[in-house]
Amino acid sequence: MTFECSSDAATTYVAITAITVGTANPASAITADGLYRVNVAACTQIRLRVSTTGAGNVTVSVIATANPSFDALTLPLPTGANTIGNVNIANPAATSDPCENPNVLKSSSLVNISTATTTQLVALSGTTRVYACGFSATVSGTSPTLLFLYGTGAACATGPVNLSGTFAITTGTLVSLGYGGMLFASAAGNALCLTTGGTTPSVQGVLTYVQQ
Repeated sequence: MTFECSSDAATTYVAITAITVGTANPASAITADGLYRVNVAACTQIRLRVSTTGAGNVTVSVIATANPSFDALTLPLPTGANTIGNVNIANPAATSDPCENPNVLKSSSLVNISTATTTQLVALSGTTRVYACGFSATVSGTSPTLLFLYGTGAACATGPVNLSGTFAITTGTLVSLGYGGMLFASAAGNALCLTTGGTTPSVQGVLTYVQQ
């Protein structure tokens, strides 16, 4: 049998390793529990292909640290040399909350704003999205306001899209948002920004986020 990996929506599979049933080949893939273990970290789908006629079933367990686990998935053997079956490994960014995932390292951005303006909190990076996990800041000034948004260009000036309504903050208040699951997320390839309003607003705090 051969494990094959796809990283582009299953349109192209690449062989990872071949296993001869009943032998220790490759020995490095066998652990004390007698299971064959193959690293498929870069895959979005894997499949098994057999080269000889078989009968019965084969059981495949896919356990991925940052993805949902498919445990003891039984796939029927084909009647001849063919693909046994596909196992989808969903993209964690699309199927799980990265803010709640303990295996995803969080980042932080210093918030130090002392004027009514739009300030970039997290710069765009390729096609990644910015997932805001939490925001804490003391806010002062006269009638201060906060508005989160995303966009491109300097300070999200190009194609800005609001991620929140305008928060009217009581001056001298500690604002704490999120820290449970995802608060909000930018579109792919966009930066995350904060617009401050009011007279001489001051916002001092931190944003916790994941960018992937």
